[in-house]
Amino acid sequence: MRQRLTIILTFVVIIGALVIINTVSYVKQEKLQDSELMPNRSTYHSGPTGTRALHDFLSESGYKVMRWREAPERLLGKTGENVATFVVIGSTQLPFSEEQIEALHQWIAKGGCFVLIDRDPGVRMLPKSGNWTIYSRTLDFPPLDIDPGNATEMTKDVKAFTPVQPTWLTHKVESVLPSRFAGRLSIVTTASPSPSPAPGVAVTEPADDDSEPVDDEEPEIVPEAEVAEVSPAPVVHIADETGALLVDYTYGRGRIIVLSDPYLVTNRGIGANDNLQLAINAVTTHDGLIAFDEYHQG
Repeated sequence: MRQRLTIILTFVVIIGALVIINTVSYVKQEKLQDSELMPNRSTYHSGPTGTRALHDFLSESGYKVMRWREAPERLLGKTGENVATFVVIGSTQLPFSEEQIEALHQWIAKGGCFVLIDRDPGVRMLPKSGNWTIYSRTLDFPPLDIDPGNATEMTKDVKAFTPVQPTWLTHKVESVLPSRFAGRLSIVTTASPSPSPAPGVAVTEPADDDSEPVDDEEPEIVPEAEVAEVSPAPVVHIADETGALLVDYTYGRGRIIVLSDPYLVTNRGIGANDNLQLAINAVTTHDGLIAFDEYHQG
């Protein structure tokens, strides 16, 4: 009798343990499920919102890449001497502190290339370039429960973006396909709230009130190469009538590249159109080590 009771209790314990393990596994799986509400942009993550495919492709293609797991202040020390490009993707799990942002800006000014891929980069992360400021706005507000692994739903009714001019960032890029969540970048000056023109576009200065109008004066066309050398004005590379998707500008001796939709570089979106080529162009503009920020990805 006692032996049977022992056997029964053993079965009960085993069944209870299996139920607990199954419950824990299910809860864990639910927590790890990807969504645009709480995406995981880490290069370790192989889910649809992750960026492991880009990191592994660059590594296997011979580019020098690393996962940066230290605070940005270390970029100013010995550890950061070999880093040529620092990449931050999406709204990170851990926010940047003011001290970290200041250190990052110092590193850029010394000659580093900072690539920020985010739908709402915010003015804190992007230092002003002269009197120019970049800000982002959202045009579409899709449901956040959309499956990020469903490319059809993520890009529903979205038209492909094309380069507005041939540049080193748009090399071999015919079109890119962002998601419905993509931001639109605008460039403004402190003197005027209107968006700035891209290089190669006619630029005219308003006449003084006391001056006589000149009807025959031709607007000056500023080549992109000259703008990049003498002007702090950001350059628009890819855009449509609603705003820009890709912008870059100089900061000190360095450069800042802003792409307004992480979907283009995620595991699910990188294979669409020329998204991969654009990602390669953006992170390999400077020769040297490419560091993906994992410190703030948690």
